[in-house]
Amino acid sequence: MFPVQVREAGCSVTDLVARRIGISDAFPRCGRRAQRKETVQSVNKLPLREKRWVMRNALVLCTIAFASCALTSCQPSPSLDLLRPDNPRDYVRICALGKEAYACAAMLPRLQRDSQPVTVLLVNRPDTETTELLRTALTKYNLTLDQFVGSALANSYAEANIFPVDDLDTGTYTSLDGKQHEIVCRMVDDIKGCTIDGSTWGFRNLSTFKPGTGNIYKIQPTFLPF
Repeated sequence: MFPVQVREAGCSVTDLVARRIGISDAFPRCGRRAQRKETVQSVNKLPLREKRWVMRNALVLCTIAFASCALTSCQPSPSLDLLRPDNPRDYVRICALGKEAYACAAMLPRLQRDSQPVTVLLVNRPDTETTELLRTALTKYNLTLDQFVGSALANSYAEANIFPVDDLDTGTYTSLDGKQHEIVCRMVDDIKGCTIDGSTWGFRNLSTFKPGTGNIYKIQPTFLPF
């Protein structure tokens, strides 16, 4: 959901904002993007004959990958960017359609219970990684992911990660589960970044929602405890 424009050393706007608000280790993948950029630059410096050999083999690998996907009926998750939801509830509803989107699916019933403005915290990781975080959290409850969705525990998870406000700012906020959280926010390069309780950080999602409906924050390293 964040910009992928390379600014410096292969870092996106989000990486740079993380540095500016004092959480430089929030997005370690920044360095790996820098390495990929250097690899591309190295290929560009090759003699024409060798460059053609590299590109030809890359094309073969891409063709094999595409054919493999076609034969195994790959089903990509719906694109939130293309569908352009205009409020946080629709955002989570579309997110929940993903094959591994248990985190969004578990949050949806609580969001559908009312229509007040909400600020929703979603983990800024691929669905598969977020699912693993949930699976680990559920081990002590002896619940599978399918059993979790729609359960009382899922409601607790949702309420711990939803604030009944249109947006977050610096101050004390109470999530739907009644717990208070100390939040510090600042704007950097037109992106609002916030820290929650000093250990969780996130950025306001760049989707344009209707005024007064709320917001989505993509957080790291994991969801708030429930």
